Amino acid sequence: MSSQINDFPTKEQAIIVTAVDGLQLKDYVSAIAEIVEPKNILFASRLANNRVCIYVSSVALVDEVVTKYSQLSINDLIVGVRRLINPARRIILSNVCPSIPHDVFINQIKTLGFNIVSPMSFLKARLEGENYAHIRSFRRQIFVQPNDDIELPASLIIKYDNTPYRIFYCYDNVCFKCRQAGHLASECEKASNSHETTELSVNVPSGMRPGDGNHPVSEVSVEDNLTTSSSINSEPTASGSKRQVTSSSDNSPDVMEGPLDFSQKSLGEDRQPKKLRSSDSLESLTPIPELLAPAKELIEDSGSPFPLNFDNIAEIMQNIFEATDPIEYVQRFTNDVEGVIQMLYEIYPTLTKKSIKNRCLKVLRPVLEFANYIWSPILQRDIELLESVQRRATRIPFGRIRPQYADRLVMMGLPTLSNRRKRGDLILTFRALKDPQSPIRHLFPLNTLSRTRGHCFKLVKDKFRSTVRQHFISNRVFETWNALPASIVEADTVTNFKIKFDNYNG
Repeated sequence: MSSQINDFPTKEQAIIVTAVDGLQLKDYVSAIAEIVEPKNILFASRLANNRVCIYVSSVALVDEVVTKYSQLSINDLIVGVRRLINPARRIILSNVCPSIPHDVFINQIKTLGFNIVSPMSFLKARLEGENYAHIRSFRRQIFVQPNDDIELPASLIIKYDNTPYRIFYCYDNVCFKCRQAGHLASECEKASNSHETTELSVNVPSGMRPGDGNHPVSEVSVEDNLTTSSSINSEPTASGSKRQVTSSSDNSPDVMEGPLDFSQKSLGEDRQPKKLRSSDSLESLTPIPELLAPAKELIEDSGSPFPLNFDNIAEIMQNIFEATDPIEYVQRFTNDVEGVIQMLYEIYPTLTKKSIKNRCLKVLRPVLEFANYIWSPILQRDIELLESVQRRATRIPFGRIRPQYADRLVMMGLPTLSNRRKRGDLILTFRALKDPQSPIRHLFPLNTLSRTRGHCFKLVKDKFRSTVRQHFISNRVFETWNALPASIVEADTVTNFKIKFDNYNG
């Protein structure tokens, strides 16, 4: 068994040594052998980017080398030593104003005692819609070396540009609602069972309010994490407008930290919880059955002809977007697609939350577009039959008096399903041509003749004898793809291709 372990060591058993001119592989191995003994060295090789990788017999030996020696002297030359795999833990910062540079928070994290092993970066907002994929949130991330002796504070106050900001900290595997590890905020039972605002009482040293020398800091709401810092740094004046907290300090960040008190006494019994708006991001944490509650009585009515009960429709709306095969997933409950559409049509007016209304409109799209690169319809009657599903679904928000189908699509910002399929084919073509390792790269042969005009990624149309082959994806996109401008086809990323194509296609 030990022989098998030595034959196939893990990456945690590897050491990286910086390669310099004038040294051979044996020189690096000999230097490590003086520390761990030659019998404990298993593999050694040069790597790209001026590195030498050496595998040893145990992780304990790696710890011994990198702990005692951050540098080695080999033939009077100094080389660096580190692990191949550095253990790291991710810290997520929330409620961070975009105008504050990374260095402010990096210095703050170093002050806490952490060793930083990666640059700081922004996290995406993850908004629905391809046109919004580039938008970033008020959250950032950074990786640090694990250190159980350092307690990460729940929040800290930073003063930048004469304005105080409360920044929330947590590890990536810790729920920011209950501060417990092992689950995310979307899975937190406390968040789903209670919508009351949680208050954190933060004791600031010297009892001073950041940026103001007259008032002590008392309580700060966790909901500040969902809003901008203006709720902290401004107060209403007599005229009803807001004024910023003044300070005589410079632009250097001031960090104020204090112990957290979760007791009800510290929260203040007379303090009323902040009322949540319907558009609050906490709505996304609300369970689907609770969002569907206004329609429960209608769904469970014994006289209703609906093909799904309340639990079925709640489970479908919860999991349809993650299902590998949406059609097979829906068929677990019913084969009556028209009945599902009628059901959504009936329950839509009873719903009150915007998020669940959007799900009603989108729940059929994964079914309609599953594997559309393969089964894309070619007969007009099949195209119209498939389009009729979206045609009927777009009637849901309107009553009996409703605009024409084309006008409804414009109002909702939706394309026809046939246009979506064409766009999807072009995106798949772009992915295949841009990735040399794509398994479907061979399906899109390029025209290598030098006399072709336009871009350099023009396709060659396959010869065919059957109607099925005539409408194969490479032939389906042939004319549209070759007619695209070079500025679109030669985009550097898929996201840029989508944006440029949408602008070009209007």
